[in-house]
Amino acid sequence: MTNVIVRTDVYDRYRAAVRGEAFVLVRGKLAKDDGTVNVLAEEVLGLQSDIRKVDDARPTPHAYSFLRAMRRVAPDSKDWG
Repeated sequence: MTNVIVRTDVYDRYRAAVRGEAFVLVRGKLAKDDGTVNVLAEEVLGLQSDIRKVDDARPTPHAYSFLRAMRRVAPDSKDWG
């Protein structure tokens, strides 16, 4: 796990992947801030997966529902300005 910092221009370009995909591939540069390693995103690509129910007799919640719930709440952010 690592922090990914997405500038406004990068977010605008890759908004669909950032907001809509459960898993993403991030390309960028490593940056160190007070001992914390971050990735400064330059490109964000969505990684689509095909998850199917193993047992149709037993309904299961969507595999990514917890990620969708997390997107509803904005995380705390640090001003990098």
